[in-house]
Amino acid sequence: MLAYTKNVTYQELLDSDLPDDPLLSEDLVRYFPPVLEKRYAENIQNHRLRREIIATSVTNSMLNRTGPGFITEMKQRTGRSAPEIARAYTIVRDVFDLRSLWQRIEALDNIAPSEAQTAMLHETGRTVERMTEWFLRNEAHPLDIRSNIETYKSGVQKLGGNLPVILGDVALDAMRKRAKRFKSAGVPDDLSAAVGQLKVLSSSCDVVRLAGPPNLPVLDTAIVYSRIG
Repeated sequence: MLAYTKNVTYQELLDSDLPDDPLLSEDLVRYFPPVLEKRYAENIQNHRLRREIIATSVTNSMLNRTGPGFITEMKQRTGRSAPEIARAYTIVRDVFDLRSLWQRIEALDNIAPSEAQTAMLHETGRTVERMTEWFLRNEAHPLDIRSNIETYKSGVQKLGGNLPVILGDVALDAMRKRAKRFKSAGVPDDLSAAVGQLKVLSSSCDVVRLAGPPNLPVLDTAIVYSRIG
């Protein structure tokens, strides 16, 4: 099922203007081994199969993390096409710095129990699903990948670093319990905390959107948002 879904999704992405987005040149570069990235950077950027490689890379990145039902589910929920869903996914991946989390989780092979790794990957997957749908529903189309990342990433990071100040006692206790579950399985403190706060950060884009314009302080906006909740 995954292979068939990838084939269909790849063709939909290739037939769109998604592979021409300059921001996705990073996906093009990451397709090649690091030694080739360093020696042949210019050749890679001018590769005759540039669009095909980007479509392949984005398809693999998205469906390997979300599964074969993701595109169909998002289409049914939002009425959006596969290229639009891929744009939203790419925004979410960068805004929430998920690549870094995935690398850190997978680096725990034979260190932490596989059950803990699987649970953490499920947490990141839920974030992808929630926030991909959020961008599809709340932002103007066609989604501008670079603009949305620039709009939301710094605000989300700021909120993530100040949750003890923002959250009420109940939400803060629930977040810490989620992190403790991973920590007790041997996951490092910082990674446990980062994964444990993902559920709470699902509201962060709402807060950033509320804050500006009119360019209110995002931290103050989050505190008011949390108190009202």
